Amino acid sequence: MEESILYKDYFDLSSKLYDELIFIIPRDVIPPDYSTKLDKLEELEWIDSILVIDHYEGPMKWREDRNNVYFFGKSGRLEKNIFQLIEKKETLSKEAFGYLIKKYTEQAKTIHLLTQWLTDYIEKGNFDQNLVSIFKMQCRFLEYHMTQLNQHFSVLYEENRMNNADAIKFIKAFAEGQKASKSNKNDSVVAVNIVEPSSPKAIKKKREKRILITEEDAELELLQKVFKIYN
Repeated sequence: MEESILYKDYFDLSSKLYDELIFIIPRDVIPPDYSTKLDKLEELEWIDSILVIDHYEGPMKWREDRNNVYFFGKSGRLEKNIFQLIEKKETLSKEAFGYLIKKYTEQAKTIHLLTQWLTDYIEKGNFDQNLVSIFKMQCRFLEYHMTQLNQHFSVLYEENRMNNADAIKFIKAFAEGQKASKSNKNDSVVAVNIVEPSSPKAIKKKREKRILITEEDAELELLQKVFKIYN
């Protein structure tokens, strides 16, 4: 099915949220009934390790000597998303932009809550203070981004905290992505989508005659385009 321009915009914007994401998959929060499904992550020795979705290489282990230049530039890249959204607000119909900002905000909110949860977990553990500072900085990047979204687009965002059950959704999505990429030549890819999809809605863009692809196709396309998962 033909992909709409609106979904391309959504993919491009969302990819910057996951780019350079630093995280950990703690063994002590993994449900016993799911631990047997993490063979790929166990094989890579990624459980209880600090990981990063590297801009160039995809998911990999975090190293202390890693070049973090691109990580420190994430706040700037997220601010560029704000500029792009402002431009889209001027060119899209009210209905189309409303759908785009809703979907993007869902992703941004989820990653913000995830970075809060990760920071809380790291602070309680026996980790190097430099690493704790990195996680705090990452959380501030997303917190500021949510503030900008609210200032410019008045998005509805209730400040709450992610619990372990919600974090498990990320772990499961990450694990499924690695399983899907097992037969791929590039094993350093990941599929992450922990926002529950909303019901699809027909949206018309000004002078745009093509219809949106279905929600199911869109989620598959998100995994393929943003996280380089190809069948």
